[in-house]
Amino acid sequence: MNRWGKVVIPVQYNKAFNFSEGLASVQKGDKYGYIDINGNIIIPFQFDFAMPFESGLAEVWLDGDLVHINNNGEIIKTDNNGLPLEVNGKLNILSQFEEARRFSNGFAAVKINGKWGFVNENGDIFIEPIFKYVGDFTKDGLATFTTNHLKSGYVNTAGELAIEPIYDYASEFSEGLANVKIGDKGAIINTKGDTVFTHDYFYVGPFSEGLACVWKDDERKWGYINKKGKLVIPLQYYIAFDFCNGLAMVGEKDEWTGYINKRGKLIYKTTGNCWH
Repeated sequence: MNRWGKVVIPVQYNKAFNFSEGLASVQKGDKYGYIDINGNIIIPFQFDFAMPFESGLAEVWLDGDLVHINNNGEIIKTDNNGLPLEVNGKLNILSQFEEARRFSNGFAAVKINGKWGFVNENGDIFIEPIFKYVGDFTKDGLATFTTNHLKSGYVNTAGELAIEPIYDYASEFSEGLANVKIGDKGAIINTKGDTVFTHDYFYVGPFSEGLACVWKDDERKWGYINKKGKLVIPLQYYIAFDFCNGLAMVGEKDEWTGYINKRGKLIYKTTGNCWH
């Protein structure tokens, strides 16, 4: 379905994830496979469950075992971190570390002697492993880090301290904004560390296409805010996902409602339990 609610791939699957890296995981009967944006079956229905692709790999469950596949459906041997053992016929440089995550915007988070830092694509130490934890670099050029004193801040892709570690919680940046907390006081900051607006939401998701889903613990409902902090779609949903191509999937009372547009209008109605 496109953003105007027109069905471009006929309704024929029990479940479907959003497209990621050109493919979408879909369920038909009791098995999962992958289709492309034209609805063509690219990887046959054979998996017990299948996750979206990320950095060229997807986690799938096959005959009860968790394995990784590439976008051709081939099983890829991985290390304990879920990273491929080989890349282009050579040993993956990340396999040498205690723990490691996939490359994100040119850098990978690695753990050495219990501390986290970053390496570049050559495997060279870029930011020394001195942190209790680090996030991944986003398109905004910043990554979160947490100190031994459990305070969080941000470093940039030049390896410099960008925003001081003063926060008790700091999310990754998305579309130039991040959610932070000091105590129980929440705020949205920009990449300079300036406060854009404060808020009293328990959770603020990443901004996607200008909107972020939010949750208030006392109301126990989801809604959406814009980049100025205005609640543009009321707190009314039992479950809510980020916007993608102008639409977001939402549910009420354990049941899927369907896809809404950025005005909160129901564009396409779906059915079924949110958790099955």
